[in-house]
Amino acid sequence: MLRDSDWELLPDYSPSGFALDIFNKRYAHHKDETWEKACERVANHLASCEGENIPSFQSQFKNLLQKNYFMPGGRIWYGAGRPKGQMLNCFVIDTSDSREGWAKTVGDMIIICGTGGGLGLNASPVRPRGTKINGTGGVATGSVSLMEIINEAGEVIKAGGGRRTALMMSLSLDHGDIIEFLDKKLDLKKLNNANVSVIFNENPELFFDKVRNNEDFELKFNGNVVGKVPAKDLWAKIIKNALSGGEPGVLNGYLANKMSNIYYYDQLETTNPCGEIWLEPYSCCCLGAMVLPRFIHADNGTIQWNLLKEAVSLSVRFLDNVLTTNNYPLAQIEEVCSQSRRIGLGVLGLHDFLLMQGHKYNSPGGLELANKIMEFIKNSAYEASIDLAREKG
Repeated sequence: MLRDSDWELLPDYSPSGFALDIFNKRYAHHKDETWEKACERVANHLASCEGENIPSFQSQFKNLLQKNYFMPGGRIWYGAGRPKGQMLNCFVIDTSDSREGWAKTVGDMIIICGTGGGLGLNASPVRPRGTKINGTGGVATGSVSLMEIINEAGEVIKAGGGRRTALMMSLSLDHGDIIEFLDKKLDLKKLNNANVSVIFNENPELFFDKVRNNEDFELKFNGNVVGKVPAKDLWAKIIKNALSGGEPGVLNGYLANKMSNIYYYDQLETTNPCGEIWLEPYSCCCLGAMVLPRFIHADNGTIQWNLLKEAVSLSVRFLDNVLTTNNYPLAQIEEVCSQSRRIGLGVLGLHDFLLMQGHKYNSPGGLELANKIMEFIKNSAYEASIDLAREKG
């Protein structure tokens, strides 16, 4: 752990220009809160769970932030220190094929988005439009109708709170409603509060073999075939829509779950609204980033590896403390996040970092250095997590 005397030797940071404008408008709690005071507020809140070590980590966290070696997610800046501060950026919730399930999904969405959180949703468990309902004798309205209800709820929340609701709505490629889903976003008045994405739950190459061979692709629900479409036509529609409107995105759920580091206890459901992280149901995005250019020595241009390792370790602890001190929107989310304790530690300024080391972004040397720095951060973060597990259980 760095001592206060060590931090004093490191260069200071103070936001200016556009950075200062963004800080004042979005993250300062009041017009008189300076950058230094905000760093102190956030540090004090995140150190509040450290028991007898609170003063030490208040100082450590404040230096980490004020020197700009680590940048927490915006929700942390905004929520830390508030009476009911919700510091997590985004969540994923599940759906089920019943009126009660729909009601819970919509209710959960309203509560989560009302606290400023974004939301990812996979509607694949909902039976396709036109499916007979044995209990009532009617027919199902389908997965897209649930999405429309959620979209309209997002419209109301946006109107009431002033900020747009962040949503990701996704559907399995082989779902019976896939064509309706793909067509819906072309009309800009439909699902316009959400990003939409198609999920490949099986190996995508199986589908692309059918595209290449001009074969039909089976649409299924609960393992039963409910229809067929030409695979080439389905893929052409996805490409046409993406080129004309920027959506749908394509999510490789097969590969995400195959490479998941929580494969042994839960299945990844879909991503958060911007697609940067796959989550299990009722999990969260607990986000922050290492500011890479700050780890290049100002005098001799060398990478300060030891400083980076110390800062990564402290940042992992900081984000883990977010999970402890956060005011959760739902008890179910608190339970999942408190047990899995997943955090998202990324980077800022990679291109600047590479240029400062004499490498273009896509050069062989740039790619090699990017791989080296990310592997170093990854290993340092895992080691810090192991240390936390030993210390805190």
